[in-house]
Amino acid sequence: FTAGGLQETLQVLAKGCTEALKVKACSIRILDEKGKRLEIRAAYGLSQEYLKKGPIEIEKNPLDQKVLRGEIVSTLDVSKEPLFLYPKEGKREGICSLLSVPLRMKEKPIGVLRIYTSRPHQFKKSEVSIANTLALEGAIAIEKARLQQKMQTLMEIAKTINSTLDLPEVLKLIVKSAAKTMGYKAASLRLLDREGETLKIRATYGLSKKYLEKGPVRVSESPLDQECLAGKPINISDVNAEPRVGYREEIKRE
Repeated sequence: FTAGGLQETLQVLAKGCTEALKVKACSIRILDEKGKRLEIRAAYGLSQEYLKKGPIEIEKNPLDQKVLRGEIVSTLDVSKEPLFLYPKEGKREGICSLLSVPLRMKEKPIGVLRIYTSRPHQFKKSEVSIANTLALEGAIAIEKARLQQKMQTLMEIAKTINSTLDLPEVLKLIVKSAAKTMGYKAASLRLLDREGETLKIRATYGLSKKYLEKGPVRVSESPLDQECLAGKPINISDVNAEPRVGYREEIKRE
């Protein structure tokens, strides 16, 4: 998928969902890179005025917090639902009932598929099943597009690396691209000193100067780096729960 191809696919999905369930409208929103907002990616049956009503910020939206945790949320009447954001705009748009289904890939939330009706409607199990299937198709399309984008970025990195002999610039490009391509907060690259005793910082992206000055990384004092240098990839889901991680207070502050 290209960016345009993904947009077209999601738009077809939104239209297909609306027509298959014979409802007023359907929208597809995807989490932004920081995971703080749901941004509109496709919609069918909704006015531009309604779509521009305002941002969907997760921390201010208990309803979507539930959905992103994996729940399917059905709302019979949005005008009587205190968790529904923008009730006035919803009323003007003629929205009554709502079905919100999570877009998930490998158990990770990536967005929300939303179905709207103009009259009170209790969604049947069969309708929820159809919406869930379409949400899965949407999530797969999004994941494919992201993987393609990552591959394209990696190819561009490889071309850039091959076109320059400036090692510092190459290392900077590698860490920046690694963080941005994977959608992570930061990245760093350390190389062993001549004695093979300390890992010296050579390039970083997204880390503060204060954090980088926290102290040396001595291989003899770092079991994790010893494993990594032996050729074993290290994946830590929560550094606060990993006793082998050094400088934990500094990491927490960062």
